Amino acid sequence: METSNGSAQVEIERYVPYVNFTASLVPSVVEIANGPVPFGAIFSPLDTGIEYDNAANPPAVLRRDPTRCSKCGAYINRFCAVDPNDGKWTCVFCGSSSAWSYFSPGDFKSSLEMREGVIEWQQQLLPKERSFSSLGSSEVPTPILYAIDETLDEEDLAPLRTALIAALQALPSTTPVGILTYGRSVAAYDLSHSGVAAADVVSGARPPSTAALAPLLYGAGAYFAPVHVCLPIVQAIVGSFRPDGGNIAAAERARCLGAALEVRSCPPLLDPAVETLLPSSCLLACFQAPYLSCLRGTALPTKLAPLH
Repeated sequence: METSNGSAQVEIERYVPYVNFTASLVPSVVEIANGPVPFGAIFSPLDTGIEYDNAANPPAVLRRDPTRCSKCGAYINRFCAVDPNDGKWTCVFCGSSSAWSYFSPGDFKSSLEMREGVIEWQQQLLPKERSFSSLGSSEVPTPILYAIDETLDEEDLAPLRTALIAALQALPSTTPVGILTYGRSVAAYDLSHSGVAAADVVSGARPPSTAALAPLLYGAGAYFAPVHVCLPIVQAIVGSFRPDGGNIAAAERARCLGAALEVRSCPPLLDPAVETLLPSSCLLACFQAPYLSCLRGTALPTKLAPLH
């Protein structure tokens, strides 16, 4: 719906607690769209709205690679026009035409992409990308690495502990997870040590060197494990976190998130057959007060969700 100030009104069909936009108006003219104020979305995947008496089902899940525009990379969605004959679809953002790999003539309108406003795509790992195994499941969900700010005050640390454990318990039991902390240094926790928090540490003062990363790449540490295996270990790790004891204001404390991201995305070293510390197709979730930011792969932040 067009408004008098050159914006388009966003009409919400139904209340979806886990998705909120940063504004109720979307600029529809170039002068406003190119302004300094960005438009974005806040995604809280674990917020079902129960505490606000607005319960909703979680996002629909598709266990396959998403269909994206060949030109701008936008995802196919219910606002895109689809040719019922060959499955060619027109991107609602750039107007380009792309092929739909999962097109099925006659019933494409019943596909989740055409029906749902919010979809969670879960990419399946190739066998060569798996550095772990999970009993009783032939399909391994996308691994999740939790990168945690260790410079938090007690008022932030307490809800973080609760939120992290709740997030783990909400995942499928076969989901591989890992724990990374960052402050002045980066610590990758070994999930094979039960009852004690053990980690390999990399300095955050400068970009990690080959020598600094070698113990992580070639050591015996198990940095990923399925939730049903490592939950007690993660609970012990989380219980070992302590609030920052310095007198420096929270916003000015040293946080080497950049080094943590480099540890996450480090390439195989020396031997091409050696896998990276983390699988290449993993979801990185960063707990840094007061928000939880999610990054897919080595990309820049794409999602923000309140840390409840």
